[in-house]
Amino acid sequence: MSFWRHHYHLVWATRDRAPLIQPSIEGQLRAYIVSKSAELAASSHFVNHVLRPPDHFGWQRGYGSMSMGETQRPIAVAYAQNQKQHHAQQTTPLCGKRRRITKRGSS
Repeated sequence: MSFWRHHYHLVWATRDRAPLIQPSIEGQLRAYIVSKSAELAASSHFVNHVLRPPDHFGWQRGYGSMSMGETQRPIAVAYAQNQKQHHAQQTTPLCGKRRRITKRGSS
């Protein structure tokens, strides 16, 4: 019998990919999302009514999910650990290539 192990990288984005996650709320937001990941809409309410950022916070509709094998897992972990740099440079590594992040409908 074959054995397969799947790893998933789930991706959420702020509405219109706006840079709304400020350092002052990032740690609390991360902890909240981990504890409430099944209730994503509740995290927007938490940010807007408890953390009270200067701009209204919202998530982009939907989310992405990528599956990968064991050999690709370190790439995904490295991406997540360096996510701020990728976003600052507006690049993201996809399928071993660096691609420019674009808004909906553009390439």
